[in-house]
Amino acid sequence: MVIGCSGLCLFPLGYAMARSWIDLFVVNVLLGPFISAVFVAWPAFVLDSAPEGKKATYSGANSFTFGFGSFIGSLVGGYFVNLLSSLIQFNRALSLGLILSAVIRLLSGLSFLVVSETGPRKS
Repeated sequence: MVIGCSGLCLFPLGYAMARSWIDLFVVNVLLGPFISAVFVAWPAFVLDSAPEGKKATYSGANSFTFGFGSFIGSLVGGYFVNLLSSLIQFNRALSLGLILSAVIRLLSGLSFLVVSETGPRKS
């Protein structure tokens, strides 16, 4: 979880440095395994953390939170870049917005280091 979620910060960094569609293609091919890791590990983590009888509720809440968070993050990020682009050149504002997104993704990925296991301990 830590590696997968923290690795997602490399996408916006790659996008910020890309200068052509070929660069974007390379970024997506090289970093695709991070997305695969997250979308396999995340539901397993949620289901493993959920108490018996609440797995469907936890899974649904996870999907809702992921979708809502993605929507709000995209909306706020777009608004931030729009505001910043009135002060500086658009390309620079977009790069700064992507770098800020990378920092937020890294911090959220590293936050899994402090999550404690909620399931029953196995002996």
